[in-house]
Amino acid sequence: MHFSKRTARIVAIFAIFIMTSTIAMTMPVEAQKYTNVQEGGSVPLPSGVTPGATYETISYMSFRPNPVGLGQPLLVNLWIQPPIFEGRYLKGYTVTFTKPDGTKDVVGPMDTYYGDATAWFEYTPDQIGTWTIKFDFPGGYYPPGNYTSKLTYTLGEPSTHL
Repeated sequence: MHFSKRTARIVAIFAIFIMTSTIAMTMPVEAQKYTNVQEGGSVPLPSGVTPGATYETISYMSFRPNPVGLGQPLLVNLWIQPPIFEGRYLKGYTVTFTKPDGTKDVVGPMDTYYGDATAWFEYTPDQIGTWTIKFDFPGGYYPPGNYTSKLTYTLGEPSTHL
């Protein structure tokens, strides 16, 4: 069987392409390294720093049951809007309970869950009477950096990389 020069060239080019593709697929590659990876929690705004962006937030608190009985646990939920990026969380939520006798009990500071700016805890009142509850959020600042999410999925399998 006789091949023309043109057919021989096409076959040779195709063979070279297949060999170089195979070599390229077997070469080791180095994974991207994360630079300036941040821990994810907010910090107080440092003196002299102007943030790149600011956001108005609305703080929310809910609790139940209401009324609550002496010695009965009270579930307290805290959150702000808008929520935050999944690789970040807020620090510094505090709740102040003022008891019927005027004494104060402070819970916190506490951290939120990653990505949704929520926190919760149980509290058990120890006096009968009218209580007041106050939720404080000091605000938060995120220094420039890589806030890569703690949880990623690779081919359907969860893995952490921080």
